[in-house]
Amino acid sequence: MSSKPYVNINLPEYLPTQALPFDLFVYFKNQYLCYRKTDSEISENLIKKLRTQSISQLFCRSEQVKDYFKFINQSMESICSSTDENISLQNKLDTIQISTLNSIKYITDHPTDKFAYQMSRKSTAYLMSLLRSHPEVLENVLKNDLKEDTVFLHSKNVASLASCMAKKAGAKKETLEYISLAGLLHDIGISQLDSETKEVFYLGNGASKDEKYRDYMRHGKNLELLLSNTDFVPKPVSDMIADHEHTLKTKGNLNLFAQILSMCDKFDKYITVQSLTPEEAIKLFKIEFIGQFDLKLFQLLTMVLSEGGLLGKKGESTSDNSN
Repeated sequence: MSSKPYVNINLPEYLPTQALPFDLFVYFKNQYLCYRKTDSEISENLIKKLRTQSISQLFCRSEQVKDYFKFINQSMESICSSTDENISLQNKLDTIQISTLNSIKYITDHPTDKFAYQMSRKSTAYLMSLLRSHPEVLENVLKNDLKEDTVFLHSKNVASLASCMAKKAGAKKETLEYISLAGLLHDIGISQLDSETKEVFYLGNGASKDEKYRDYMRHGKNLELLLSNTDFVPKPVSDMIADHEHTLKTKGNLNLFAQILSMCDKFDKYITVQSLTPEEAIKLFKIEFIGQFDLKLFQLLTMVLSEGGLLGKKGESTSDNSN
């Protein structure tokens, strides 16, 4: 459990009307106010009302966080399996993304917690499934129009891109799950860095190779060492996390799927951190990283972006978040 009395959560805009299994709080004038009590009704209109009141920060009590995740997972399962024509593809994507972002935030604070890992695994499974059946939603995934920390948005995007690329590369079901989870979790070690070292992330691929950069580069390996003490994180997941900052230039024996994870990490930084369009990003990425990854992976990345509707849209930035 968290040592904090309240946990920051999100609710998707579309929710079937149902009772909350936890107390819902808003943060207003430097205090937590109970907005809805347990068993109170929650609906789409109520969520929209909160949005119009510019209340974007929602919370639950730390001791009720598991009730929150069960609620959001039940909502995700209900919406994604529904045949109701009133539930749009965007409704499904929004719900999955909310679940995914919440699982990233929670496991960042609880990296060795089995429940946190299970929630991450569940949300990535739904995200992978939606991307497989509707590759065109990748465009909306990378839009980053959810008001959330850049690191969390980046992690969601890397998981999405990496799973799409791995599928194109012929990965089996187990490997697809591993690379998606590694993509989601690869940067949670950043939270353990001091504030100055964390800033290296926000410099994107143009960070200078100074001492802080070298300290930053160890966050993947440090997280891998932490996860290796658990009995539930598969070794291929922790291994890919440890290697995600490497390219063939720094580690010549990097396997194909570790390269995919590293490639997606670096490519998405152009989008999420440096606010380039996918078309601008792919051009710069090919210039900066040619020779550092297997050549066929550049072709796979271009194919994934094209099928996701992300190329050929000049001047349309996909990044709309502020940190």
